[in-house]
Amino acid sequence: MLFLDHTMRDVIRVLILGTGQMGSGIARLVLEKQGLALVGAFGRRKERAGMDVGRAIGLDRDLGIPLSGDLAGVIEQARPHVAIQATCSRLDDAMDEITTLLRHGVHVISIAEEMAYPAGCATAAADEINALAVANGVGVVGTGALEHIRMRGPAEHGTDIEAILGGNLLRVWRAVEEHAAETLRQG
Repeated sequence: MLFLDHTMRDVIRVLILGTGQMGSGIARLVLEKQGLALVGAFGRRKERAGMDVGRAIGLDRDLGIPLSGDLAGVIEQARPHVAIQATCSRLDDAMDEITTLLRHGVHVISIAEEMAYPAGCATAAADEINALAVANGVGVVGTGALEHIRMRGPAEHGTDIEAILGGNLLRVWRAVEEHAAETLRQG
């Protein structure tokens, strides 16, 4: 389960990884949601580095947030509480990003389909993700946006929640939103 530090007070600082169709849609939802602040964005396409995130996600305005090609650098600069990893579908491709986030103490939500149940496709990677999450006191939510959502956090919390979604971004967002609200209620 994704446990957020309750000392965050009013705003959860969000970093988006990826400004393709899914990442852009998620970033626009973050901008609309009270209590969330988009504080940074990372993109893999080097030629887009420095582009304003507003333009990168399809808005007709600048947000004053440059798209970064340096994940560790944007983490240090933006100081996010949570990152939404939306750069790819395969765990092998997402692994460096996820482990970098975890090592920096950032909660992770990944839309990579294989993150829906990483132990089923990559046991060693799943074990590494779990160990890093536990060691750094953060949670990991693997949504598998195109298949289903599975929420899982550090092993000591013993929580697994699964809901079939069928590839609808808004439904993924609502599930994440409901999960975050329940986590905050449980205090």
